[in-house]
Amino acid sequence: MNAFASSSRIYRLIMVGILLSFCFISCKRYDDGPLFSFRSAEARVENDWAASLVSRNEIQETQFYCRYELSLGEDKAFDWTVLTANTPEDQTQIFQGTWNLIDKQQIRLEFTSEETPTPDTENVLMEITRLKEKDMRVNFLINGDRFFLHLEPLGSFTTDSTRCAQ
Repeated sequence: MNAFASSSRIYRLIMVGILLSFCFISCKRYDDGPLFSFRSAEARVENDWAASLVSRNEIQETQFYCRYELSLGEDKAFDWTVLTANTPEDQTQIFQGTWNLIDKQQIRLEFTSEETPTPDTENVLMEITRLKEKDMRVNFLINGDRFFLHLEPLGSFTTDSTRCAQ
C-alpha cells in the first residue's frame, strides 16, 4: 500500500506541474515574451529608450534616423525625439505629452502640444510585442503607415556615430 500511495503522490505532482506549465504558457502577455517578470509592466516601460531598429510597412528604415528616442517618465510625461539622418539639427521633431499603459499591452501617447506626428493625430496607440527591462518592441500606426520599433535603453548602443554622418 505504501508503494501505491507513493506512486499516486508522484503522479499528482507530475499532473500539477503539467497544469502549471500550461497556465504559464497560456498567460503569456506579449507575442515575443517574456513569460513573466518580477518587475511590473509599468516599471519596465518607464525608461529613456532609443530605437535600435525602425521599420515602416515592414521595410527597415533605421538608417534614415540619427535619433529616434522615447522617454517615458514616472510622472506619466513623455518626450519623443525624431531626427532624420542628414538634415540640419534644427529640423529635429520633438513631441511631448502624457502616456498611459493600457491593459499592460498598449502605450497611449497623448499629445498636449499642437505639434503632432500628423495634423489630425491627438494620440498614438503603441502595441507592445515585447517588454523586458532593457528591451521593448512596439507597433503603431501613423497616417496609415505601420511602424515597428525595437527600443533599448538610451546609451546602450551606438546610434549617432553610425547613422548620422553628414
